[in-house]
Amino acid sequence: MTTTVSEIEGRITALSSLPTLPEVVQKVSKMATDKNSTANDVAQVISTDQVLCSKILRMVNSPIYGFPGRISTVKHALVLLGFNVVKGLVLGSAVFSQMMNERSKALWEHSLGCAVLSRRIAREVKIPDVEEVMVAGLLHDLGKVVLAHVAPAEYDTALQTAEAQGIYIGKAEQDILGIDHATIGGRLSHHWCFPPRLAEPLEFHHSPCAA
Repeated sequence: MTTTVSEIEGRITALSSLPTLPEVVQKVSKMATDKNSTANDVAQVISTDQVLCSKILRMVNSPIYGFPGRISTVKHALVLLGFNVVKGLVLGSAVFSQMMNERSKALWEHSLGCAVLSRRIAREVKIPDVEEVMVAGLLHDLGKVVLAHVAPAEYDTALQTAEAQGIYIGKAEQDILGIDHATIGGRLSHHWCFPPRLAEPLEFHHSPCAA
């Protein structure tokens, strides 16, 4: 039986109760928008989750950033990158890790490539928040991961249709599922209280003039 748009939207709305957003991630999401939260407060929360902590440190010490010295604490990462960047990394890491399959592994590699290029472009045009632009590049296709998770059969059909007909994946998603990954990304970013500089690339990366 074909999954309806309302069923897909219901599953997406319920994402906050799935393992994708465990308690520690929800806490970090709220603290990142709380002006009274300090880097030390957020670091302490992240550090209670060993897996999440290790992922953040592995990411910040990767060649993507190219920091000269090794960063060994989450607090140091927060100071260097800022709350919004770490929040984006936390949420992106949580979603990708919980919903990962063979196809989304390739999507993760694509997302990392976009992150690297986004950072390079931001540097070239002298955008102040280079790391935030990088995280926007990393997360821009998050809606694809979610659609593949909540409606795997229909999403596979959309992918096959896009490939067979040579059409834009968003058009195939709309035809098969009634909603596309950019719309999903936008809804998730608002649900998770992303700042506009992170939310808009998720929603409008295929229609930048609408941002």
